[in-house]
Amino acid sequence: MFFHHQQNQNGPLEITNATAKDNDENDIEHYVVNKRQARTEKWANVGPPLLGTTCHVKSLEDGKNNEFRLAAENDNVAGLVDEKEYEFRVAVVNRAGPGDFARPPDVASHAIGFSPFNPREIIVRVGTTVLDTRPYPLYTLNKVAAGVLASLVGISVIGFIVQSILIRFKPIRLNILIILSHLTMFVHLVLRASFSNEQSKSKAAFTAMAVLLAVSIRTIIFANYDFLARVRDLKKWISRALVIGPALAALVSSILMAPANSLAYDPDTVETSYRLRKASAAIILGLTIIFYPVWFATKTIKHMNKLAIIFLIISSIFCLFVTVYLVITSIPSNYIGSNKKEFWVYIFQIVPTMIAQFTWTILHPKQTLVETKQHEKKQHEKETESVIDIYL
Repeated sequence: MFFHHQQNQNGPLEITNATAKDNDENDIEHYVVNKRQARTEKWANVGPPLLGTTCHVKSLEDGKNNEFRLAAENDNVAGLVDEKEYEFRVAVVNRAGPGDFARPPDVASHAIGFSPFNPREIIVRVGTTVLDTRPYPLYTLNKVAAGVLASLVGISVIGFIVQSILIRFKPIRLNILIILSHLTMFVHLVLRASFSNEQSKSKAAFTAMAVLLAVSIRTIIFANYDFLARVRDLKKWISRALVIGPALAALVSSILMAPANSLAYDPDTVETSYRLRKASAAIILGLTIIFYPVWFATKTIKHMNKLAIIFLIISSIFCLFVTVYLVITSIPSNYIGSNKKEFWVYIFQIVPTMIAQFTWTILHPKQTLVETKQHEKKQHEKETESVIDIYL
């Protein structure tokens, strides 16, 4: 377990470990405390092993950010028993008085062979809000589920491309958006199925997988707006606004996710990471909600056939479902909780996105947009004939 403290006054610093619970008969014999300056690699023991629960740390430089780590030892190699749960809480005391106890965000279950000084376990900052610096999933990846879903997405994108060929990929931007959404989801699921648990927890792998998933849903949201702009001949400025506005919002939201994920690994920047995650989620949720008043204001629903209306309702609702989940999980406590079970990301993010993609494949623009255009043309011809009859 790690905790950090920036010494604001000269003099000794006390790090008090109040309790270390072990419900078994393996009593903790002593504690070992290490110290290092922030952003350095070398750890040094702070005195001999502690028989009590208080460690006096001296010779701390004023204004320097120091990191400490704590291990409990007994007759076992690491001082921790397999499958037993331990809780620690840490407080800092200096001449200004004692600080509040900082508790880790969860109880860590340690198996035999666990290194008590593994930096991926628990990181807390004394005297401030506790934030987890483990952005990656804590569960074991279900490779079978990821493989099956990747196959379904692959079938869907093939079906979409075949239908797009029949209409010569027109409109081209709309087709590219949906194909891109499929491909990013497909690659995400393939990586999910092929990466080992250790590989998925690397910064590069985790960031890549998160960005792929972010792009997949955002391209569908953008495509919903693009579809509206093509249903009827709107004024040029309205059509441009329907394309440029959502495109910029979706792009900014996706870009914010890259630093949000990479900064989460550093305890000094984890708060910034959560702020960026919240900003990204808020932008995309706002874009999804605004879609409905825009749909109403443009009066495009009058020019759609039934299939187009059904398709756009399904696509937009599942996009809204995902974006609400993203906002909820942008809150640190919820994000940490969602990372403990793979079930949540599948049910509230991956599967709803896939349903929206399947909707685009089943109710392809060749049925919804092209036939809507033909329906509008026939209606216009009928109205013209009626006017001529009346005139005659």
